[in-house]
Amino acid sequence: MSRTLVAWHDQPQLKAVAVVQMQRIAAYSGFRQGGQVLQDGRVGGGLHVCLCAQRLAEEQGVPVSVVLAAKDTVSWLDESTRLWGIPRVVGGLMDRCFERLAAHEAGRFAVAAIEAIPAGADLHSLGAQWTSELLADPREGVLRYTAEGSIQHRAVNQVIDLYRRTLAGDDPAPAEWTTAAQAAAQAAALADADEPGEPAGPPSCAAHTANLAAVAFAPDLVPMQVQVAAMRAATTVPDADAEAYHTAYLQTEAFAQAAHQASETVRAAADASFQTVLRPLQQAAERARTAERHQRRPDPRDAAALRQVRDAADTAAAACTHHYRWRANQLIESLTTAHTTPRE
Repeated sequence: MSRTLVAWHDQPQLKAVAVVQMQRIAAYSGFRQGGQVLQDGRVGGGLHVCLCAQRLAEEQGVPVSVVLAAKDTVSWLDESTRLWGIPRVVGGLMDRCFERLAAHEAGRFAVAAIEAIPAGADLHSLGAQWTSELLADPREGVLRYTAEGSIQHRAVNQVIDLYRRTLAGDDPAPAEWTTAAQAAAQAAALADADEPGEPAGPPSCAAHTANLAAVAFAPDLVPMQVQVAAMRAATTVPDADAEAYHTAYLQTEAFAQAAHQASETVRAAADASFQTVLRPLQQAAERARTAERHQRRPDPRDAAALRQVRDAADTAAAACTHHYRWRANQLIESLTTAHTTPRE
């Protein structure tokens, strides 16, 4: 879509309407992850369903329940762009964060994300900024899961460098993105080859994250089924916007897949840490679990082993939860600080 698009179409009153609507849903109806809706017709679906359904119903002069009944035929990301000036790529990132948070946090995120977007903000570079942080953040980015000097570390850094150039306004050539994506894919494959038959480890997942992040700017490497879907979707927009829409569609999918792979990197690292604790304690922990199932008191040493294993499992789960919360907070921060053009 046109790069002149700005958030809320530069209308503060439009943002105010959306904020009140989302606050009301959070208070009375609630949000539903996975795109579900309430049976009685109240607005209670996923983030963009909640954001757009009432507005669409008003436009069409029909009850909200009619809009929700046809929800599977609506492109909610496109409606958020049209109605509110939220670019498709940014809407996709909002969805990604919303759907992966714990249920009790998702609704608060939905409201906070809408409140965070300044009226008149240019959000076109936000997808690249957020994805760059998934790769490069010194405490949370996937680069830290690769060994310094390794092929995986170099591959992730190569993509990070392209992102930094992009955000600085020095757009790398498509061939540079293609080369970086292919290098990251090769690095992931080499890491997998080191541990045949084993689930992908953190270095492989990190390199795969970098590959997908680079693919966002190397459209020829996007899977064919996604390219076809993008071409079909682009036929619904004016010809003047079709090329930009097609690019935004591909980037939305690539950024989403990179985000998924970043979370897989964290999960793989958490699982590796858990397995390190589990292996020497597994037999003792299983004896303790067996005793518990039969309502017998386990041997104290077995019981201690089981406690260690359970603590390690809780730590692994907490690492994944922390990652989802961190990236949601990063998105809100990026939205809050998005550049706005002064009104005349």
